[in-house]
Amino acid sequence: MYFPDLGTETMIASGLKVRAVGWLSSAYPFDEGPVDDVVLAKLETLVADGWIHAASAGPHLCELCSKVRSASNVLVPSADFLYVAPAMVVHYIRDHGYGPPGAFQRAVLRCPAPPSDAYFAALDPFLDVLSTTPEELAGAARSHRERLSERAKQAARPKGMFWD
Repeated sequence: MYFPDLGTETMIASGLKVRAVGWLSSAYPFDEGPVDDVVLAKLETLVADGWIHAASAGPHLCELCSKVRSASNVLVPSADFLYVAPAMVVHYIRDHGYGPPGAFQRAVLRCPAPPSDAYFAALDPFLDVLSTTPEELAGAARSHRERLSERAKQAARPKGMFWD
């Protein structure tokens, strides 16, 4: 699904406070350019650990190479806008040379790490575009932290067969 960079509409949110980033399509040209490793690492953390309020309509296959599929999105709150990107933005940067807008890259660097209180507080100004109440966001934050904690426990468990 294509949405122009810095447009106010995306698959999961729209409005004057929303900015689309990385909704690429093979039918439209996109900006290319280097992305600092620090930006990419922080973006990977936001993709892996950030909260997303809406389920997607299903997996999307990369239209540029047909090798990567994802159904997730990433929210990057900033002082002025909520940047909304598909999680495949990391793939687009790494494998296709996509250069996201500088404002988005700066927002990624400034964004508090999820799932911190500061991260969820940064989402507060955008509750209207997320169709979420403060109470719902607080509950979602608790649930999200529990999921991440359980995921970390699963990852820490030894793999393979063990006998006592």
